[in-house]
Amino acid sequence: FQIHLILEMKMIFILQPILFYLEKEEGILFSTKPLSQESWKPVTFTTLLAFQDGKQILSGTNHKNEFIESEENLRYLYQIFSNL
Repeated sequence: FQIHLILEMKMIFILQPILFYLEKEEGILFSTKPLSQESWKPVTFTTLLAFQDGKQILSGTNHKNEFIESEENLRYLYQIFSNL
């Protein structure tokens, strides 16, 4: 899957998955990139995954919706945090 970010300059960037997990006997490892040649699986960006005791117990439905930041929202956030 790919994530599309639309920036103020109307450029489109295509990013690779941002989180991966690896199921091991000892539990689950999460990382922003695969750390070995083992079978790391990408975490689907728009799907809820639930783990318990080192095992995946639920995979939700991929809703395929993503939040695209608008210039107005970014301006608002900048105004709030610029005085911290």
